Amino acid sequence: MDKRRRVRAAELSSPDVELSSHFAEAMIWCHLPATIPDPPSKVRQSDAVRLRPRRRPLPRALAVLGLVALSPLILLAIVYGWAPTLSPRKRRAEKAAREDAKARNAIARQQGLHQAFDGNWSGGAGQLLLTWYQQAPDAARLLVPMANEFVLLAAPSRVWFKARARRLKVVARLPYTMARPDISHLAAKDVPHFRVTFSDGTWIALTIDDSDHIEAFLSTCRSLPYPAPKPHPYSAL
Repeated sequence: MDKRRRVRAAELSSPDVELSSHFAEAMIWCHLPATIPDPPSKVRQSDAVRLRPRRRPLPRALAVLGLVALSPLILLAIVYGWAPTLSPRKRRAEKAAREDAKARNAIARQQGLHQAFDGNWSGGAGQLLLTWYQQAPDAARLLVPMANEFVLLAAPSRVWFKARARRLKVVARLPYTMARPDISHLAAKDVPHFRVTFSDGTWIALTIDDSDHIEAFLSTCRSLPYPAPKPHPYSAL
């Protein structure tokens, strides 16, 4: 994440007091791991509820074209550059690490960490998802853990290009008595999934995009002394 966005996010998350560097280093970009399913008509707040992120076709098309153009060079680099430098022991270690990550990701999938939420539209998690893309149409959310709450921000983009730092805005403030990041023992760089669990037991799953700060985020969330949950119905900002 670029410095301007990080500074802007800290200012918005903690406008009255400077955000601790401990929390500033732990903020991460994340997104829902799956499409939000269609809710029953009785729980929809309106017929215009947005359940899909906005698509930005130009950057995606450019990324695909770039990958196609560079793939032969990448393959050559792998064959002629990296392979000779790996000893049999290192190759076995890398293979074992890949198999371990694959097994842990399979367990994460069994635990529901590859689906959007637990399926309960009446709970706090379902109510949050009903407003997820109304608050900001882009998929990415910036999560900032703090001492007593965590903050979700978004940077609504232009139709074609990624938004600037000045477009960042707070879309939700969730006190830990209401919801908290629930970090599985499986979570790591190669298994970048976690839950946000609400006080009523419902949850959403999120996938971390920011590999540079994932370890700081996981460590911070695991070490926080969370208060006891309290009944606290979710309401959007």
